[in-house]
Amino acid sequence: MKPEILGVKFDNASLHDALDAILGMLRSKSSRKNYYVVTPNPEFVMEAQKDADFKRILNGSDLSIPDGIGILWSSRLLNRGLEHRSSGADLVDLLLDVGNKNKWVFFFLGGRGETAYKAADNVLAKYPDLTIGCFEGGPGEDFDTSSGDVIKSFARQHGGIHILLVAYGQNKQEKWIDRNLGRLPVRVSIGVGGVLNYLAGNKVRAPKVIRNLGLEWLFRLLQEPRRFRRQLALPKFVFAVLKEKFTNKKSR
Repeated sequence: MKPEILGVKFDNASLHDALDAILGMLRSKSSRKNYYVVTPNPEFVMEAQKDADFKRILNGSDLSIPDGIGILWSSRLLNRGLEHRSSGADLVDLLLDVGNKNKWVFFFLGGRGETAYKAADNVLAKYPDLTIGCFEGGPGEDFDTSSGDVIKSFARQHGGIHILLVAYGQNKQEKWIDRNLGRLPVRVSIGVGGVLNYLAGNKVRAPKVIRNLGLEWLFRLLQEPRRFRRQLALPKFVFAVLKEKFTNKKSR
């Protein structure tokens, strides 16, 4: 049984456990062709409380990585057994490094304007043995639109795609993957939110010391004050976790 936080399931996986799991997906000889990975944070968990389809997608994933200090805190409070937290950005950094050594093929989908292309240029300057395709696309598209044509054409040219990074933002990217998974010429798909912005240099990631303190959310809010409305999910998450904690205590 996977640990759950407010009904959302997680794998008790460190960053390197996650890498091992993804390597297993890439090497799998089973008849199954496509896998998907999610990285839920407290905002995801709260969105899942009001969107049953989103919760289904998160809970049906092949790997669910706890993203953020809030998930680890809630697990400790509720005694759910999660010991690790990672982030989508850390996972992508690790996959790019390992992928370069193994000459993997990536595809960057999403971001706005030239974001995916700038991200690919920056990544290839550091990791020249990767192969990277790019397309902006749109979260409302299905695979039989232009996104599918571009991805299929690129996959044919390069013998398939190892990793697809989808950057349409929370909920939209996971729903896009869910709708199109069976038709993707891709081994592993991952929703990565704003990670392409970091890779493109459009935004600066919090210094490691701030990330280690669990304050990356505050750093991002100071960079992007318009995120304030989204960050309102955090106190709601804390309240919901405390409510579950004390409800469970009373029922004993």
